[in-house]
Amino acid sequence: GRTQPQQHPPAKQAKRETVRGGSGGGRSWGARSGPNTRPPPWKAVPGTDFIVDGFHHSGSWSKHYFLSHFHADHYTGLEPSFRAGRIFCTPETARLVALHLRVPTSVLAPLEINKTHRIDGKAVTLVEANHCPGAVLFVFQVGMCTHVHCGDMRFEPSLVTAAFPYGLAGLPRISCLFLDTTYADPAYDFPT
Repeated sequence: GRTQPQQHPPAKQAKRETVRGGSGGGRSWGARSGPNTRPPPWKAVPGTDFIVDGFHHSGSWSKHYFLSHFHADHYTGLEPSFRAGRIFCTPETARLVALHLRVPTSVLAPLEINKTHRIDGKAVTLVEANHCPGAVLFVFQVGMCTHVHCGDMRFEPSLVTAAFPYGLAGLPRISCLFLDTTYADPAYDFPT
């Protein structure tokens, strides 16, 4: 008999979105995205209106946007006309966004790495991601919860052995860990 095409489980289908530019190359990741669409759960920090690497999901529900680093698959949707809120990132990333994307510096809010900042009453710390210049992990401390958003990163032992805020050692239990899983898709098959 004929076999039916394999269907992805509903949870996997729900986690897809369209990525344009960069390594995404216009590949469809499924779920609706674009201005005035709420962000998917992996771009929204629980207990906040913070959105990480989700400029296609700007709208009245957020005034706080975070950019982990300057790679097209993370800044997709960010245009010179962006006025939805403030964009928090490293000084290196802010310079690249202003220079190459022509986003006004008035919406860019560069934050010092390895220092805790208060944003809308929440503690936000940027930790080196060891990926490219200006790339960071965001550590969000919201009430009793700690959420870590990794963007892209390259693991090295000091990430878990160095004391916070230079690494993650000594942090309270992590409530949510957001990992960039671009290559977790079975479509990618790398030789071992």
